[in-house]
Amino acid sequence: MIAGDRHTDLGLVFPTRLGSYTNHSNIRRLVDQLAERAGVSRLTVHGLRHTAASAMIQAGSDVVRVANILGHRDPNVTLRVYAHMFAERDNSDAQDAHTLYGLPPEPAVPASLPKPAKPAKKASKPGQRQQKKGDCAKTVPKTAKGKNEHSD
Repeated sequence: MIAGDRHTDLGLVFPTRLGSYTNHSNIRRLVDQLAERAGVSRLTVHGLRHTAASAMIQAGSDVVRVANILGHRDPNVTLRVYAHMFAERDNSDAQDAHTLYGLPPEPAVPASLPKPAKPAKKASKPGQRQQKKGDCAKTVPKTAKGKNEHSD
């Protein structure tokens, strides 16, 4: 124990010597000092968290494990934020497999796929054609010969 009987373990990431909550200004100052010593640009605690999550994903951790470490109750939150990282890793894994077996590399799968085209609407009744956008003609029934009754 750091402070003997006075120490309280609250399970905090950055506790004081007594185990209580640390003022965020002190954490900011510590991170700034460490960044300066390391010769890197100014960092934020949130940026460090994002970097750690990205590194775990690149190292092969699954979404449930990363979500647990980040404290997300629902792995879907993690997936929404880091979906691009999982897609990049999956593309890399596929490329590695192709290299291993001497196959030509496959094109990378985009992180977000385009939305599929909407299927064409069908005529409401058999033998009718559906009106298209900008089409002046109305849906008209066809005669037994297959021609529109109101053809010009």
